[in-house]
Amino acid sequence: MLKRYLMSGLTAGLLSLTSVNATEVGVVSFRRCIEESHQGKAEQTSLENLKNQMTAVVEKTDKELEDLSKKLQDSEYLDGLSPDAEHKMRQRFDELSQEMARYQQQFYQIMNQANMKFMQTMSVQIATAAKAIAQERELDYIVNEDACFYFKPDREVTSEVVDEMNRTYTTTPALQEAKQ
Repeated sequence: MLKRYLMSGLTAGLLSLTSVNATEVGVVSFRRCIEESHQGKAEQTSLENLKNQMTAVVEKTDKELEDLSKKLQDSEYLDGLSPDAEHKMRQRFDELSQEMARYQQQFYQIMNQANMKFMQTMSVQIATAAKAIAQERELDYIVNEDACFYFKPDREVTSEVVDEMNRTYTTTPALQEAKQ
């Protein structure tokens, strides 16, 4: 019986203590910070440009490989070539096939690395802006929206974080140099 009263008293004490020291939490959408911030947009454009450059190289090689393949499958065309010319064409086809495989492997590696760098850069920028907003609004935490099943709408601080990111993005000299 004494244990029951002691546990009830301890529980009541903890509940009253937590209500006195309520934790203030803000919620931010990582995705929206990337999509809406100047830096997120610039980073996405840079990533897309890299992808387009790599795709152009792969497509050029693929077209050349396809043209050679058609010629090698055309018996009339091959009959008009000397054995040495046909051998060189088959050799070029093999070289291009290997080159294409290398390009594709490099493409995936470069894109994965670029995407990883993009996510790390954005994480740092969002965290820095979130810290500033947390200090300004006296919040104990700002968590990623994806970590919540539910939160009160007044806990949403994404727009403020994006504004802070944009403010620091345009006023940071190193970032201005990178934009030019």
